[in-house]
Amino acid sequence: HSWAHVQNNFSFRYFDDNKRAILTHSLTLNDLETLLEHIQKVVEQILGQRKSNAISDADFQVLVDALQCRNQSCALELISTAVQDRFFMAQQGSLVLSLLPTIFDKVEAAVVLHARLVDQSRFSIMLEELEDPGDRDNVWHRITVAKRAAPSVRTTTLARLSTV
Repeated sequence: HSWAHVQNNFSFRYFDDNKRAILTHSLTLNDLETLLEHIQKVVEQILGQRKSNAISDADFQVLVDALQCRNQSCALELISTAVQDRFFMAQQGSLVLSLLPTIFDKVEAAVVLHARLVDQSRFSIMLEELEDPGDRDNVWHRITVAKRAAPSVRTTTLARLSTV
């Protein structure tokens, strides 16, 4: 997804999985600057929340040490536990992937870490740890499937309203 603007016109595009195409929508607005300021505030709030819940350097080092020293069979469990209430930077995620012994573990960890990144726009740094383009495609496929399976805000809200 991306967006751009010119005077009084706001356009955004995204990949529609159902249509298997990139769709573009444009809005002509009298008060475009107010909309852009609001979008920027929302983005800053999201980033602020993620940064405030980012894993500390000390806790990250504990995770790295554990991944290096422990039986690798529990690596994914360690990562899943670490992301439950914390966010990571993409560079940290890249380091975590580099410590994992198998492609399977790297793919699994990349999928788990994706939603828990402060800087999701830098996710490609993590994907560089996967040499095979097919493995990178597998990660994106798994992320897309997980997003589809997750209940949307609208679905959750409708479900809550139907019980009232």
